[in-house]
Amino acid sequence: MDASNPARQRQLDRLITEIARKLMGVPVKEADTATEGVLAEVLTFFDVDQCFLRRNVHEEEHSVLVAEWPVREFIPDPDPLYIMPYDLNPVAGMVKDLQDMFISYPEDSPDYQENIKAGSGQAMTTVAMVPLLRDEFTLGALGLIRHNNTRWEDDEVTTLIAIASLLAQMWGRHEAEAQIIRQAFTDELTGLPNRRQLEIKLAELVQTSPASLLVIDVDNMKIINDGLNYATGNEFLQAMADRLRTAVRGENIVARLAGDQFAVLTTNTDPMNVETMAQRLVEELGRPYEVDGVPIVRTVSIGVAHDAPGVLMAGQHDLELLKDAGVAMSEAKKAGKNRLAVFDEAMHDRLSRAFQVEMELRKAVEDGDQLCLHYQPEVDLRTGMVVAVEALMRWNHPDHGLLNAGAFVELAEESGLIVEIGDFVLREAISQLSKWHDVHPDLTMRVNVSPAHLMSRDLSSQIRSLTQEFNVKPDHICIEVTEHVMIADHEFIMGILNEIRAMGVQIALDDFGTGYSSMEQLKKLPIDALKIDRAFMIELATSEKDAAIVDATIRLADALKMSTVAEGIEEEDQIRELLNRGCYRAQGFLLARPAAPDDVAKLFGRPLVAGKMKLGQDPAYAVQEPAPVQH
Repeated sequence: MDASNPARQRQLDRLITEIARKLMGVPVKEADTATEGVLAEVLTFFDVDQCFLRRNVHEEEHSVLVAEWPVREFIPDPDPLYIMPYDLNPVAGMVKDLQDMFISYPEDSPDYQENIKAGSGQAMTTVAMVPLLRDEFTLGALGLIRHNNTRWEDDEVTTLIAIASLLAQMWGRHEAEAQIIRQAFTDELTGLPNRRQLEIKLAELVQTSPASLLVIDVDNMKIINDGLNYATGNEFLQAMADRLRTAVRGENIVARLAGDQFAVLTTNTDPMNVETMAQRLVEELGRPYEVDGVPIVRTVSIGVAHDAPGVLMAGQHDLELLKDAGVAMSEAKKAGKNRLAVFDEAMHDRLSRAFQVEMELRKAVEDGDQLCLHYQPEVDLRTGMVVAVEALMRWNHPDHGLLNAGAFVELAEESGLIVEIGDFVLREAISQLSKWHDVHPDLTMRVNVSPAHLMSRDLSSQIRSLTQEFNVKPDHICIEVTEHVMIADHEFIMGILNEIRAMGVQIALDDFGTGYSSMEQLKKLPIDALKIDRAFMIELATSEKDAAIVDATIRLADALKMSTVAEGIEEEDQIRELLNRGCYRAQGFLLARPAAPDDVAKLFGRPLVAGKMKLGQDPAYAVQEPAPVQH
């Protein structure tokens, strides 16, 4: 064509502008329609017989037909034009890395013409292939077919290259959007759908189909991360994800919720079959893994929730189904792990009651007028005198009366309210101690501190502030912690306890013998007293094993310069056995029950009676000289 023809050039420029306008901002879901529209416009403008767009799939070594115009009336099955392997079709192989526009006239490619004829029934004469490029990488090609011998002009070639560039830009934008979506909805570590994608699928599926959901949690995952390292832990999770993909077949959706927690969503499946699958997964996922040459065995706990007419908790949708499966998984954990639990009506009722109690407890904590402390005396068995008291939490419930801590402490720990309750107990106990010290200056106050309170508060500063406010000496306060606290983060806990001990505050290890303290830990911990758990008191007078454990604890405490306190005293024989073995401090219902401050105060300053025993009157155990005060 004559390059000096400005009218034709304006037509070509307008074509590029019009196609750019049509492709600009086209969403992925409308890409096929927009592409066909561009092909139709190109076909008309350049008077060609067929337009098509092919995309290279380099990782699979073939070219795929994306769109064509006009669409063939008859498409054979299989379609020889749909997938063209690079190594079997010379033109497809050439387009694989095509960098410049390629034009083939009838005499140039008889083999390719036969392929086109087989696929379309048309005798092809001239084909032009325009590469779609991104940084010299060939994404695909725009093809144009003429059933004649017309030659392509240079300015037409330039226009087709510009159109191909616009199509490549649209593909690039769509791929970038797809990548963003993949990152937003895909777990980076395992490549599984993430929680967000699962929630979307749940919302879509449960509105139209019966659904069941499995929540899978790895048992004791922390040991892998702490005992080996987080890199090994991540590789283990990847291996478990791969095994889960393989084990869960069909259209079921496998997702990673977070951390060591996975989920499986299945629809249109009989609940019994789902539970059978869940049990199979408990066994399958619990088989040994090998990660970096290290054999690792971890069991899983699985919670199952169903949503189907007439099946268990019918009507629980999307996020509720996820919540219910999570609750069932927690129940499986509580039942001993390495098992499954199915969410049912009874579990739902317990959950509803627990939620109601949590709301009431939260209000009680916020208002403060329903919470109070009772105090259980600790007695010197040689004198019968009260030497310490243990502060015990009580909830004066408006409907259920006075509740012991056992009725709500687990819920308080799960909800996080235990920290605020711990603040209340510490302040109230130190405040009460200041009042009692006016008459009984040697009395010690023992306060239980939860792991959550210990790790979320600056306890030394908190105690220092309270002792100054209420004018109480720190060495008359004893913080009680359980052996289980030492497992959580030993070095961190050690630092906190050392800070508290440096102030003069005493520390007691509560329920000793039921946890996992090692001799090495006990040697390093700043402990003043071991409280022997009540479990060893029950058969102290009749069981050689219990007696041996108590003897060993007393000797251990003596060697480490600690005192001992026996808990749960309910029989006179237990007192005699403790005195004979050299444990002189105890608490229990036989000595005194927990009571309100005014009632406890009546017991101060006089020997207590334990059943028929008048403590302090047996010369065999009488203190010959005033003993130093043990706080």
